Amino acid sequence: MNKGCVSVVIPVYNVEKYLKECIDSVIRQTYTNWELILIDDGSCDKSGEICDEFSNRDSRIHVLHQINQGVSFARNKGIEIAKGEYLIFIDSDDWIDNQMFEEMIKAITDRKADACYCDRYYKDQGKIINALPETFPKLIDAKNVLIKHLHYGFIASPWLGMIKRDKIKHCYFDTEIHILEDWEYNFRMLSKLDTITILKKPFYHYRTVIGSASKSKLSPKKLTCFLIPNKVNQYMQTHNLSYEEEAKYIPIFLINHMLVILANNDFEIQYSNYLKKESRKHFFYAMKSKSVSKRQKIYITMSAISPRIFCFAYHLKYGGKYHD
Repeated sequence: MNKGCVSVVIPVYNVEKYLKECIDSVIRQTYTNWELILIDDGSCDKSGEICDEFSNRDSRIHVLHQINQGVSFARNKGIEIAKGEYLIFIDSDDWIDNQMFEEMIKAITDRKADACYCDRYYKDQGKIINALPETFPKLIDAKNVLIKHLHYGFIASPWLGMIKRDKIKHCYFDTEIHILEDWEYNFRMLSKLDTITILKKPFYHYRTVIGSASKSKLSPKKLTCFLIPNKVNQYMQTHNLSYEEEAKYIPIFLINHMLVILANNDFEIQYSNYLKKESRKHFFYAMKSKSVSKRQKIYITMSAISPRIFCFAYHLKYGGKYHD
């Protein structure tokens, strides 16, 4: 392990429009002890060439070209290659502030934490929205964060965290899950940590891209997110974790998330029927649980009758514009 080094893993696929800005933001870091691992996941545009150009100019930048296997395969390959003391992920269409590495390492060191999370700028239709409205103490027990995570009350995205790599050995992304795979990864990763610190500074710039996984229409790959509840329960049994009650909330969030995607794209009856079935399966839990908000209870009720009702109500409120 390279002491003090930050291993930066960036999966790359057809992002020639944004890739240079992303890589430049790593090169501009005030903290210079880093290695950048670019996994070109079979790009069909000039992304691979851009990766090679940067690698030829800076010995800290390493490139691996592979046939297209998906973002989880790409990230996992980066995790395998990484040699730094710290691990961080960046998406190739995003970018980071110059002081991100320096300030996050200082926070980890000064507060004796296993990981540091930061805030983000979320750019959507010209708006900038902070991801961390809550005030957190300087040092947090990871178990408390994990409970928040199970209720979708904590950051789901691995790219907002810098982690001590020796704490999360053999923790890889699940390649069977094709959406919200980052949430499932964060669940397992958080279970391996003892303490976390949070900097309420928006170092990370998240770009909303039309056609991204979270915005495109429902598909069989999207529905793989419904594998998450069973995978979480199996993991808890294997590792003697007792969050069964908190984990019951997971399907409610998944149904809600998929309903929004259904409403923002062409209505397809096969996916509507699937969501109706899932809503009915978890209806009684949703109605009785204090963890489920009134709004979500209404959504589940509408979906259990017919997701068309949800889509109609959603369009009345938001006019068909994407809104989580």
